[in-house]
Amino acid sequence: MRFTRLILALTSFLILITQTDLFASTVLHKTSMVDLSNNAIICMHQDPDGYLWIGTYDGLNLYNGKDTYVYRFELNNKNSLCSNIIHKISDAEPGFLWISTSLGINKFSLKERKVTESFPGYMECDLLASDSSGITLAICKENRISCYTPSSDGFRDLPREGVGPQTVRTLFAGTDGHFYLLLASGILKKLTPDFSDTTFNLLSEERQFHNKPILSAFYENNHIFIVDTDNKLYRQHVDGKGKEFLFDLPEMTKQYGNIIKICTFQSNVYIVFRNGNILDLSQPENTINMGIGIFCLMNDKRQEILWLGTDGQGIRMFYDKPDLFGSILLKDLPINIQNPIRSLYTDDDQSLWLGTKGDGIVRIQAYDTYHNKKMIPQSAITHFTTADGLSSNRVYCFQKSEYHPCIWIGTEGPGLTCYSYKEKRIKTIPQREDTTPLRYVHSICEVDDSTLWLATTGNGLQKVTLHIDKAVPTIGKVQTFPLKNGKNICKEIQSMVYDNDSTLFLGSRGGYGVIRFNIFNQGYEFLQTNNLRNPAIGDVLSVCQTEDSTFYAGASSGLTRIKFRGGKMRLRQFDKSDGIVNDMIHGIHEGNDSCIWLSTNKGLTKYNPRNNFFHNYHQPYFSVTEFSDDAYWKCPYSERLFFGGINGLVWVNKQTEPEHTYQPELSFFELQMDKQILPLYKDISRNGVTVPADVQSLTIAFVAPDYINGENYEYSYQLVNYNSSWEKLQKTNKVTFMNLPYGEYLLKVRYRNDVIDSSAKEYTLPIKVLPPIYLSSLAIFTYLFIGTVLLIIATYRIHHQILKKQKQIADKIKEEQKEKLYESKLNFFTHITHELCTPLTLINGVENYIQAYAATSKDKTLEKYTSVLRENVEELNGLIQEILDFRKAEDAGFSHTHIRRVSVSSLLRTQFEWFYPLSEQHQIQFKIDAPKELYWNTDSVYFKKILANLISNAFKYTEDGGTVRISLHEEENFLVLKVYNTGKGIEEADMQNIFDRYRILGTMDNDDNRQNTTRNGLGLFICHSLVQSLGGKIDIESEVGQYAEFTVTLPFGIVEETSDNTIDEEIPVSLPSPNTDIQEPQISHTAQKETEDKPMILVIDDHKDIVWLITETLSSEYQVQEAYNAEKALEFLKQYTPSLIITDIMMPNMDGLELISLIKENKYTRHIPLIIISAKISDQEQAAGLNIGADAYLTKPFSPTVLLSVVNRLMTNQRELKEYFYSPESAYQYTEGQLLHQEDKEFLDTVTSIIKENVSKEGLGPELVADALNINTRILYRRFKKISTMTPSDFIKDYRLNYAAQLLVNTNMSVQEIIYNVGISNKSYFYREFARKYNMTPKEYRTKEAVGWPKGFLFDANTDFAGLLEVNREICMLPAAEKA
Repeated sequence: MRFTRLILALTSFLILITQTDLFASTVLHKTSMVDLSNNAIICMHQDPDGYLWIGTYDGLNLYNGKDTYVYRFELNNKNSLCSNIIHKISDAEPGFLWISTSLGINKFSLKERKVTESFPGYMECDLLASDSSGITLAICKENRISCYTPSSDGFRDLPREGVGPQTVRTLFAGTDGHFYLLLASGILKKLTPDFSDTTFNLLSEERQFHNKPILSAFYENNHIFIVDTDNKLYRQHVDGKGKEFLFDLPEMTKQYGNIIKICTFQSNVYIVFRNGNILDLSQPENTINMGIGIFCLMNDKRQEILWLGTDGQGIRMFYDKPDLFGSILLKDLPINIQNPIRSLYTDDDQSLWLGTKGDGIVRIQAYDTYHNKKMIPQSAITHFTTADGLSSNRVYCFQKSEYHPCIWIGTEGPGLTCYSYKEKRIKTIPQREDTTPLRYVHSICEVDDSTLWLATTGNGLQKVTLHIDKAVPTIGKVQTFPLKNGKNICKEIQSMVYDNDSTLFLGSRGGYGVIRFNIFNQGYEFLQTNNLRNPAIGDVLSVCQTEDSTFYAGASSGLTRIKFRGGKMRLRQFDKSDGIVNDMIHGIHEGNDSCIWLSTNKGLTKYNPRNNFFHNYHQPYFSVTEFSDDAYWKCPYSERLFFGGINGLVWVNKQTEPEHTYQPELSFFELQMDKQILPLYKDISRNGVTVPADVQSLTIAFVAPDYINGENYEYSYQLVNYNSSWEKLQKTNKVTFMNLPYGEYLLKVRYRNDVIDSSAKEYTLPIKVLPPIYLSSLAIFTYLFIGTVLLIIATYRIHHQILKKQKQIADKIKEEQKEKLYESKLNFFTHITHELCTPLTLINGVENYIQAYAATSKDKTLEKYTSVLRENVEELNGLIQEILDFRKAEDAGFSHTHIRRVSVSSLLRTQFEWFYPLSEQHQIQFKIDAPKELYWNTDSVYFKKILANLISNAFKYTEDGGTVRISLHEEENFLVLKVYNTGKGIEEADMQNIFDRYRILGTMDNDDNRQNTTRNGLGLFICHSLVQSLGGKIDIESEVGQYAEFTVTLPFGIVEETSDNTIDEEIPVSLPSPNTDIQEPQISHTAQKETEDKPMILVIDDHKDIVWLITETLSSEYQVQEAYNAEKALEFLKQYTPSLIITDIMMPNMDGLELISLIKENKYTRHIPLIIISAKISDQEQAAGLNIGADAYLTKPFSPTVLLSVVNRLMTNQRELKEYFYSPESAYQYTEGQLLHQEDKEFLDTVTSIIKENVSKEGLGPELVADALNINTRILYRRFKKISTMTPSDFIKDYRLNYAAQLLVNTNMSVQEIIYNVGISNKSYFYREFARKYNMTPKEYRTKEAVGWPKGFLFDANTDFAGLLEVNREICMLPAAEKA
């Protein structure tokens, strides 16, 4: 068990002898008792390393001057003590101790710090001695001497008549190699061990050592102190010579009790009595009364210390050490002083003057004559306040006048105060009324008999001129010197020092730093401190000039040293990183040893400018730890340094050079690796320590055992090969390293005591951190062997891989070339399709006019020609769509599916009707097998394309007279479509690549199959992509030369929530037949007017034929202006404002999207409606056009009829909107058949938004709406009565029913869920009110009202839906490509 805590440094003396000077320097001290396992000290011992072993009533304690370690009895631990009551500690053989306990003797290893042998039979043995070889004698049994040798297996008891614990007074090993025991009878026995392999004996000689019976005896340095039955004390050499009578003790023993110990300390003989008295035989009339019992006494072997073990008060030290500090606490004064000390002064009659911050001045006469500063009498105290003449009770400085018999006193004012030695009183100096009142005087400098310089914190620097009239000074003139630093003026000067020549050095607050001021020419400069690392150093609290003309400035953030050499100023800053315990420097003074003392917020700091060492002092040296600003004084008589604090003052005594400075050797004491603790022995520095690889935390403790000054030792270390600089530990004696990399290191440690010791000795400890097992020597050898084998194998495999890689690179180059070829083909076809859209548009438009003309003229031949033309247009359009679908599958796939309930059987029958004429033409048996009505959730467009491609492929490879068979059934919740055809079949090798896009494009050039079926080989690739988009799969079964069958399996899709529940039936799509009546565009009444009265439309396209077609379509009703690029269009818009703009996207230089963006950015053109006509037909491209501002998007090829309808609708909307906003009715709106003013409409809109936000709340009512509007319910009802036929309650109910109707049509929620969402809790109430409003049940309403919009037209948020209804019929008649 271990306790680690630093033993506090030696504290203030416990007892002082007051009647003589004998003990004036030798004082009894005590150490902290916290760390001992028990404070009843039975015995003590010092081992060869100087460590102190302390035996108590509860365990054995090891104290090394810094830390305490405890060893006790532990159950089931053979390496623990026999008992916790320690009777005696003595040396055994080198490296071991004997520990005698109440239950036995233990042999204790100093190296391992544990018990190595235990002898429980030898109890309470106080007589125990060993020689240098380890032979040990113990007397703990009557008529027995117990003997032990290191080679024996334990103690052996040898009979000796008359020898026992009661008869033997002392037992010791002499320096001559013999053992001695002194009997109570006065006989001294000389014992010589004879322990050979065959014998185990003690040779004995005896002689009469004293002629009277002996009460007690104590051995020390070949001498024995004897107290006989007459209580007479003698000292005699072991050989019997030089017997000396020392003292007659009858009265002493009668008064103080039994003698515990007699020893020599500092050449004087000391006797310690049981009841706690200590007698120095050189001064027997004076005894030291400890006041507590004493159990043991020990003389330190290394230092001049007399150790005392007490009964319940731990250990005490008796040693000679002059006090470094003296102090007086305000609470110990016989008067009540509560405020901090702010100024100090001592005069030549040993009076100490204290200036306080609020309690005036306290003078202590002959302060140094009182040894106990707690006992200063009232008669020695004089208290001065404003009642005694002070100008203020806040006193900041004293200054002894060199020209007048007085002390100048600086206070908060107003006025300047002095103490007159002649009058022996304090008085305020008279001041002329026209002079500036003197306030906040913190420092006074007297340069002659009539001039004072004052440093103040209100008016800065002031000069006072005195008039001396009959030896009475008065203030004749006051000058204030504003110290300007740029635009700022320094008015706070805390401290001041005069160089006795011409310069004042001023310490200013507020960041101005130190100011150098010439008193003769009033010139000044602010010393530049910009190069310092801490700008707060400019807040100066104190300044000091040393004997070598070095200046020190103490600031709120550190110390600055200022040296002037050769006209240059050199600065250096010190703070906590340099060793100062606290960097708030209140006061500075130079000691007689040229060291600088600093007062801080946490004690005093001593600084040695020769080596830049700092040493800190605080409790328990003194009880004042927080000091006051500028409260410091150096006594010219005693050379003491005084520092004032918040609760008292401290002075530093004059330093004297010690005759001998004790410097102990540093020892590495303990090693902790993670949680494992190992002791370190003295020779560890040579051998070093080895650290396993898995250790994360490594802590090493070291100590230089000094029991007097050990707490002042400051340690530092350097770990060579880890860090290059010395790291300061201050007073900590442990260093911890985390996760040290493996390798060899050298730990260097040094210490210093005080700031004088600048050449510290270095102590080293080698440290070896083992590498992890995978980096050990064996592991490295294994790695090399394995690496060699692997290298041979790798060489062979690399050669093989190079050949393989070369082949792969060649194959990859071929594949890349093939990929580039196929990509170029695909891009070529895609570009061609876009280019074909424009001529196809022209052909389609012209065909419509020819067809209309043929119908009018009733020319059958022309109708036949137009029919052939129309069929080929459809064929070409289908080819374009197929190539674009292929491109779409290549780029992004078919990801946008629209799942609905579809009659797949109807779709199949429609395809059958389309292909039936082809089967008859080639005598192919064409059969279908499908239920009459089969519905499935799928995408109708995708499914039609799958049917068309598979059937087309079947006809493509079926010879004349062959068979094509199609079946469509539901199997295990899957839709199964099978397309079978006879023919040449598909090779096994081709089946794996039949859907490969490369194969498709590669065979397009030599496709020689049936020309009137599918035009290319793209269909199977598109079909495969569509099936995957629907979540299905497609399989092939074939027999070469016989048949091929494609099987498509589709899952039951999930209907989109936004889609309706109507069934997509097949809608025949074709161009108008020759017999269809084509309606000519209706000519409006505006066409009757002159051209200039027609609305102007600007058409922009780089293809002149497209411009011609659009002009031809629109010119009957509109004035059409043409532009063949975007630049010309912009030029046109600078002069004219058309009513509508039609533009293409793909144009040279500036495209259509950029043109639209510019139009919409212009506030004068942004209102013009825009229509895009483009060959870009993908969803993303169309969405981009609408998002940028287009009102409609038509894809090429487009229908002129649809174009005219869209233009008419947009123009009508524009005209009606314009008329409306120019009419007075624009301020009114119709709501539910009632004409409302705009203000009332906004009110209803606000009410509607409140209802919408709270519609699901059951508590929604007029009260909630009124609260939201911040009006009462009555006002709400009045507003509704004026603008609506409904009450607020009816309005809320009507909104809920309308909202429920919307949810019925647009969602799949159940009726019960809808009732909950509209905030109605009564189901029957909902059904009743719903039926009253809609004349049907909710279920009937859902079935009847669910409708959808056609898909052939794209629109944005501004599109007029009413207008779209007019063109819906025309859209439905367009080809599939245009509907996309």
